[in-house]
Amino acid sequence: MPGTTSYTTGTNTAKFTPTAALAYSTVYTATVSGATNATGQTMAAPYSWSFTTAAASVCPCSIFASTAVPATANTADGNAVQLGMKFRSDVPGNVTGIRFYKGSANTGTHTGYLWSGTGSLLALLTFTGETASGWQQASFAAPVAISANTTYVVSYYAPRGNYSSNGNYFSSTVDRGPLHALADGTAGGNGVYRYGNAAFPTDSWNKSNYWVDVVMSATALPAPAVSGTAPASNATGVPANTAPTANFNQSVGAASVTFTLKDAAGTVVPGTSSYATATNTAKFTPASALAFNASYTATVSGATNATGQTMAGAYSWSFTTTSNQVCPCTVFSADDVPATLADGDPHAVQLGMKFRSDVAGTVTAIRFYKDASNTGVHTGYLWTGTGSLLGSVTFSNESASGWQQATLDSPVPVSANTTYVVSYFAPAGHYSSNSAFFTSAAANGHLQGLASGVDGLNGVYRYGDAAFPTDSYNDSNYWVDVVMSAG
Repeated sequence: MPGTTSYTTGTNTAKFTPTAALAYSTVYTATVSGATNATGQTMAAPYSWSFTTAAASVCPCSIFASTAVPATANTADGNAVQLGMKFRSDVPGNVTGIRFYKGSANTGTHTGYLWSGTGSLLALLTFTGETASGWQQASFAAPVAISANTTYVVSYYAPRGNYSSNGNYFSSTVDRGPLHALADGTAGGNGVYRYGNAAFPTDSWNKSNYWVDVVMSATALPAPAVSGTAPASNATGVPANTAPTANFNQSVGAASVTFTLKDAAGTVVPGTSSYATATNTAKFTPASALAFNASYTATVSGATNATGQTMAGAYSWSFTTTSNQVCPCTVFSADDVPATLADGDPHAVQLGMKFRSDVAGTVTAIRFYKDASNTGVHTGYLWTGTGSLLGSVTFSNESASGWQQATLDSPVPVSANTTYVVSYFAPAGHYSSNSAFFTSAAANGHLQGLASGVDGLNGVYRYGDAAFPTDSYNDSNYWVDVVMSAG
């Protein structure tokens, strides 16, 4: 789950903030580990706990329940004032009305307002037939459409003040179904007020809740649909270690998606499925590499969105894996040529690529593409994915340009489905490159130059000679490669 971690020293509290709202009716597991005190003692073991999110609410819906009651029913402020709250919805909807809590001293004619987050007035209404105290509600002449994940402000005018309030209420988000009253600081201060009637409320004090709310009917989203797959339908030459993915055209509940993979005989491939909320992507990871030169059919079904619409039917697509490659083998062929033969960077730099193999093998040599301006003595390096040097070789008898290759003194065994880094040192810079190359994988038989994001960014570089290359820019390919014998 993508997100950010923070720590509050005053309360000894660690916090994880997801980048997007969690899925409804879904079990999540949180884990903290590695905490170390001032004298060097580290917690004995990771600590994990699980929780389940609420089911999607049935609308019409509001943020505050009809049983919710303010701490202060009548605030001792007799001035006419506009009082409001910033809110968002997880789904598109129609705001049909406004409600507010009224104490017995909050008299006069009350007017409700709905605003955009930047202060454009979207609709207003006047409350009639009020009771002496308690929740009051009025409807707009016409519903107001609002967008998902967008800030709006709801407010009402109290002509004689004496409004209801709770201080420090919006120190955290108030969540109820698809609606969320924003935590103070998410989009400026919350709650908001302004002395005067139709003025957009922009002032804030002590994160106070002034007990104004919306009534919303959720707009049914269209049913989810698959917008893209990897591998593409009818793709051939697919690496045997592929993990098929399906992208949806909208957010769906992680628990609603069923993802299966079958071989040509209809046998289910064992593995695990996952869902990335940030990208609306379902993924199936086989328990082991797929067979070579074999046809597979992937199927996703059951995907359901936040307003209850389920995809029309199962979506299936097929692909064929690569033939069992005869090695020695490389990621790039002898005919591959860089888009930029010589970069204008003259500085000494280590340049590399992260790669994996479908099968266990032995790296026997390192190769790189050279322009005539890429001069000096070049050294090749093979590293583990975490930076341990496994082998190196100095290139000799180089040609003026083109592919250069040097054999390691001792072949280096590599494991299947494990990340390694191959690099070379260009003492005079002017290396070959292709920008934005590793936005997708470079696959050739058993070998695969990883797409950026599979295991960090790819390609990699670092200014200096023997330093493990960890920097990356624009997913660039620096045209360095391995020669591997399988088995």
